[in-house]
Amino acid sequence: MAKQNDIFNKGFDEGTQIKLYILRKYLQEWLPVFLKRKQKYWKNISLYDMFAGEGKDAEGNVGSPLIMLEELMPYCNAITNENLKLNILFNELDSKRFEQLKQNVNKKRLECMNSESCPVSNRCILNVVIENKEFKQLFSDWFPKMEKTNNLPRFMFLDQFGIKQ
Repeated sequence: MAKQNDIFNKGFDEGTQIKLYILRKYLQEWLPVFLKRKQKYWKNISLYDMFAGEGKDAEGNVGSPLIMLEELMPYCNAITNENLKLNILFNELDSKRFEQLKQNVNKKRLECMNSESCPVSNRCILNVVIENKEFKQLFSDWFPKMEKTNNLPRFMFLDQFGIKQ
């Protein structure tokens, strides 16, 4: 994998591309299990990307946060019709990457809202929170919320640069 300083400044390397391909395929199989099930025992579904990065590389290849949004977009009508709430947390510690992440996520959400498949005009039905925190602090802040809602579908993507956390 590319070094932290290089990963977004040039195209993702082959290992990163394979990892992101696997993430996309996994989400394509995981999401329908909880979004298309006839009898649902939950009203909330949560997805977390604790080390989100910028959202795409210098060549425009999408990273994990934008992949998550792209895979959720086809389900916006089902989410609305089923009265579900989709909660998404993206976290990026590096302040420069955090600002770029916010721009990339907002652009993708705007793209979704302006598409024909958007069930609600002028707002995104996905509840997206973007944080800029150390992982330990972020997890300490969010874990009590997770414990209170321990019976809902939850997807957590933990892909950090190196092994620090």
